[in-house]
Amino acid sequence: MAIATDRVDRQQVQRPRRWDIRSIQRFMIFFGPVSSLFDFVTFGFLLFVVHVTTSQFRTAWFVVSLITQLATMLIVRTTMAAWKDMPSRLLLWSTAVITLIALVLPYYPMAARVFDFTPLSASSMGGLIMISVAYVATLELVKRFYFHQQ
Repeated sequence: MAIATDRVDRQQVQRPRRWDIRSIQRFMIFFGPVSSLFDFVTFGFLLFVVHVTTSQFRTAWFVVSLITQLATMLIVRTTMAAWKDMPSRLLLWSTAVITLIALVLPYYPMAARVFDFTPLSASSMGGLIMISVAYVATLELVKRFYFHQQ
């Protein structure tokens, strides 16, 4: 619902455009490996650094996946730097609220019963936040490089 309130970059609507399959393929080749790389970083952190249990892994994976997917939406929605072309207020606020829910949900007893989530340690949560921030920075850099190459 909130995505419908967002707007497209002005330069994208100045003239009619056709879908460019090669551009879509290049987009996938640029951005797909970034996501996979950070998946491996997250796996490594959870399994070999903080040694999480299965339930903690499930919880952590939910948190980091939701946060990075929300961040991806905000980053790839524009060709400009994400912070220079802000989304609609509804999209921005709903993204912030969902991010906050993702961060606090593991600590509610209902989440344990419904999703089998387990509260995460401060070091686990801190690491997930650092991984998410690194992902956002990397994605923004890759986006700049991608659009510079076009």
